Amino acid sequence: MVERLFVYFSLISSIGIMSENEPMKFLGSSKVSSKLRISLVKDAADLMIIQDGSHILFYSDEGGQILITTTMPTKVSGLRFLGSTKIGANLRISLVKVASDLMRINEGDHVVYYQNGKGQIFIKKG
Repeated sequence: MVERLFVYFSLISSIGIMSENEPMKFLGSSKVSSKLRISLVKDAADLMIIQDGSHILFYSDEGGQILITTTMPTKVSGLRFLGSTKIGANLRISLVKVASDLMRINEGDHVVYYQNGKGQIFIKKG
């Protein structure tokens, strides 16, 4: 078990999503509404420099963490592209089906936004 955790942390450290020594910053959360729509929290939107009409790309690592970005990550090793969605009015986005399945998200759940020290933003079920 310990060996498996070490491999997991080594993997996600190498692709730049998080490291075991890196604190995570909580950016906010939003409730999942009908059709798996969520509001992108303002802090995340400001950090990603997005606005209505921008596109969000969803990636996952082997551990199931969901990375959201507006550009293709420079280190794509170990990441799987899940899809993209256009940002609508009031920073509303629809979770891509693959991401919602991986996170086991349902209407009424909450999504939590975090940022690592490298400025990357990822979401998980809250």
